[in-house]
Amino acid sequence: MSFTAIGQINALSGPQEGGSKRGETASKTALQQFSEIERPEEMQLPTPTPLLTRSLSPQECEDHRKRIAIEVEIVLDGYWKDRPSPQMRAAIFADWMDTLEDWHTDQIRHCLRRWRELNPNKKPNPGHILGMLKGERGKAYVAQRDGGDFNRVFSVNREQKKLAAS
Repeated sequence: MSFTAIGQINALSGPQEGGSKRGETASKTALQQFSEIERPEEMQLPTPTPLLTRSLSPQECEDHRKRIAIEVEIVLDGYWKDRPSPQMRAAIFADWMDTLEDWHTDQIRHCLRRWRELNPNKKPNPGHILGMLKGERGKAYVAQRDGGDFNRVFSVNREQKKLAAS
């Protein structure tokens, strides 16, 4: 991006039929050029979720979802007074699996247990755990970037290593 390029575009573009003015053209051009700027690696943020299922085969994804359901059931078991019907139970676990399938099982387990420690009288929902997962991932990213200590379960580079190994 340079002012010369914007100046040239500005000078060539007078008022258009649609009533656009020189300033509008320059603004659009500057925004387009700004979005095309190469960002240094330290400025690039990782995805909000690990996007784990993109690297799994359909069978691995199904197995992963089953492991999530087991982890969720272990924690939810302590909160249920009355057991839901089999159909309701399946729907509950499907909701959890849909929300958490892009996260590693050990990350989910960590947040489920942490929720139970912090909120022993409040049953979690998938949104509670997803918020914790994203928070832990963000803390790990900042600590990793700045050379601080962090929970290795949430290492941001973990996904790239798994993909490279496959």
